[in-house]
Amino acid sequence: MKATVIHEHGGTDKLIYEDIDNPKFSNDEVLVNVKTCAVNHLDIWIRQGLPGKALKFPHILGCDIAGEITSKNRNFPIESRVMIYPGISCGKCSYCKKGRENLCGSFSIIGGFSNVHGGYAEYVKVPLRNIVKIPLPFSFDEAACLSVSYLTSWNMLKSTNVVKGKTLLVYGGGGGVGSATIQLARANGAEVITTVSDERKVVLAKKIGANHVINRTKYDIVTEVMSITGNGVDAVIDHVGTNTWMTSLQCLKFGGRMAVCGATTGEIANIEIRTVYNKQLSIIGAYLGTKAELIDMMKFMQVKKIKPIIDSNFRLCEAAKAHIRMDNNEHFGKILLKI
Repeated sequence: MKATVIHEHGGTDKLIYEDIDNPKFSNDEVLVNVKTCAVNHLDIWIRQGLPGKALKFPHILGCDIAGEITSKNRNFPIESRVMIYPGISCGKCSYCKKGRENLCGSFSIIGGFSNVHGGYAEYVKVPLRNIVKIPLPFSFDEAACLSVSYLTSWNMLKSTNVVKGKTLLVYGGGGGVGSATIQLARANGAEVITTVSDERKVVLAKKIGANHVINRTKYDIVTEVMSITGNGVDAVIDHVGTNTWMTSLQCLKFGGRMAVCGATTGEIANIEIRTVYNKQLSIIGAYLGTKAELIDMMKFMQVKKIKPIIDSNFRLCEAAKAHIRMDNNEHFGKILLKI
């Protein structure tokens, strides 16, 4: 089969399009013919290499996967339209038995640092329990957007209790998590403030529902948030990391909640601890979500008629171009690889 593979960490030149053997799978696994795989920042971090994270080479990236079943199994007919829940867990611990598999001590992500090959390939093998039927009216492209960015956003919005009447700040309205959060939070009745990096994205963020959009290259985020709200927001969704943690704490009102799911600009943050306890803030981590939450989220999106925001499509052999587009922050919405 054709696949885009990395044999070592490094730049986009390490994404090699080549022929490899089809995956061999067990009775508890299923083979999926990949139709679409979305690109995530996780793919870039893995390709570049993170300190302390060992990876077995060669490795195939890609955790947001949609396609068709191609192997016989006990649950799904051949050619069933499916997406893949990307979390790999033990299935035996107390968390897994309670349906909280993303809290499992051995939890990892397909195509991530799990040494389980991902969706930058014509075929992928996954545990049968990770298969989710694609509900109507979602296409392969739309389904491939949902299991990472949208699910993570859904998890954070639930944990911060962002409902009707609440105010929310989310960074990077043009990114996967940012655009997903705008759509999901607005559909749930919240008032959404987001940040973007240029005037083109200001227009696009408003188009998908953001109430207020701050061009971070022109305006101070804390000043603008306080001007809009008077006393700060109820919740902040922070996937940026080092560069925004203190800003996030300053933007929260007393008793506010901050959900964290990423560290794009770095994983070490200097914060004023007094700010946390004086304002009685809550800081909540989010690592993906559960399979059950993914299904619940899709039902919500069906009812609210929410369609994922898609930025662009690339061929599998153009994975390097897709990574460059994300690296350069040129995208608004999800970048897809068409297999």
